[in-house]
Amino acid sequence: MLTWLPSQSPARWTLLSGLVALLAFGNRAASAQIVRDSAGIHIIDNARPVWSAGQEWRVSPEPVVDIDGSGGPEYEFGRVAGVVRLTDGRIVAADQQALQLRFYDSTGHHLKSVGRKGQGPGEFTDLSTVSRLPGDTLAVDIRMGASLFTPTGTFVRNVRFGPFPPGVLQTPMVMVLGRFDDGLTVVSDYPQGLRRPGGAPVSMKTGEDHSYFSVICPIGTNSWSN
Repeated sequence: MLTWLPSQSPARWTLLSGLVALLAFGNRAASAQIVRDSAGIHIIDNARPVWSAGQEWRVSPEPVVDIDGSGGPEYEFGRVAGVVRLTDGRIVAADQQALQLRFYDSTGHHLKSVGRKGQGPGEFTDLSTVSRLPGDTLAVDIRMGASLFTPTGTFVRNVRFGPFPPGVLQTPMVMVLGRFDDGLTVVSDYPQGLRRPGGAPVSMKTGEDHSYFSVICPIGTNSWSN
C-alpha cells in the first residue's frame, strides 16, 4: 500500500545532513543546546526544539491519496524504494522488487508502468530510489549511477558517477544521500572497511568508521570530494 500524507506546513528538505554533526541556528539554537566534554568525547545535549510552537511539521491524519492492492497488480508493491510527486500532480513510485516506475494520476489511478529486469535501455538490474530533477526529469538511482527518464516515462540515458580518486572507495559502489534543486547529487561510499587493532589477533576485526563524500554534477562528473 502506498499512502501520500500531506504536510500542513511547508517544508524544504536540506541535503548534506549526513555531512555535518551540528547546524548553526543562531543565538536561539545555541541557547537550546549544551555542549560538554566527557573523556575527550564531544557531547551535545538538546534541551528543547529550536523551532517555536506552531512552526513544527504536521502530517494530516487523513491521506490525500491511498493506493492499496485492491485495484490489481498495478496497485501492489513488492518494495517501495521511493516516491515523487510531479508538478502536474502525478505520482511516480519506484518498486524495487518489480524493477519498475509506476505512474499514477493525482487521485491514485494507475496510468502506466515503465522498466523491467534487464540490461538494456530503460531496464534495471537493481534500483534504490527515484528523485525529481528540474523539469520533472526522473532520476532512478542504480549502482554507481542513475537512469534518467522524461516526465512521461521515456528513457533518456544512463549517468555514471565518477571518476573517484584511486583507493578512496571502500566498496565498488556509492549511495545517493540526496540531491539539490539544480541536479547536484551528494553521494557516499559504504563504511564497510575492516581493520585489525594493533596487537589484536589476526582473527579479530572491527568495522572502520570511515565514509567518502562526493558531490556529483548532473552529467555524472565528480565535482567535489572529502
